Amino acid sequence: MKPILSILFALLALSVTACDKADSPVQPTPTTAPLTASPGIRVEHSAVAPGKGKAMVLTANQSVSGSLDSGNGGQLEALGVRMGNYRNSADGSLSLKLCVEGACQEALMPLAGSKDNDFLVFELPQPIVLAKAQKIDYILTRSGDATNRVAVWAYPARKGQAGLTDPAGTKTDLVPRLELHLSK
Repeated sequence: MKPILSILFALLALSVTACDKADSPVQPTPTTAPLTASPGIRVEHSAVAPGKGKAMVLTANQSVSGSLDSGNGGQLEALGVRMGNYRNSADGSLSLKLCVEGACQEALMPLAGSKDNDFLVFELPQPIVLAKAQKIDYILTRSGDATNRVAVWAYPARKGQAGLTDPAGTKTDLVPRLELHLSK
């Protein structure tokens, strides 16, 4: 029993010290879906390169923007972004502006009750039909009423992949971990 407790305490200590140094998640197969996925929806994760994650902090009225390819295509119902809410202290909301070939939609998600270090999923007002490898542009913006910070988890970009533009307007070599929720 004593060795088990020692191992558990060691794992707990490692997980606490590694909170801001998360490695890139393992690339899931398209059949891997979070518990929040609805029946009839497949979830595809955006690709990131191996390496440590970085919390890209957003405070009131700050934005990050970027783009990604749609992968296999399909009918996009929702988009999720892996974010940190600083142990459930994030307030206000996070908005998404998503554009495909100039046609844009917006969605808003409150941060109260969101899960820390998990995906915040934005349901789109209207599904978007995506062709294979079609470019998707997005902007994530923090609400003006926010008093506590929130972070978008960003990881090294793969070779040839466009990086995020950070809140200061600087192009980075980091990309967020995104989920595309597509109709089957």
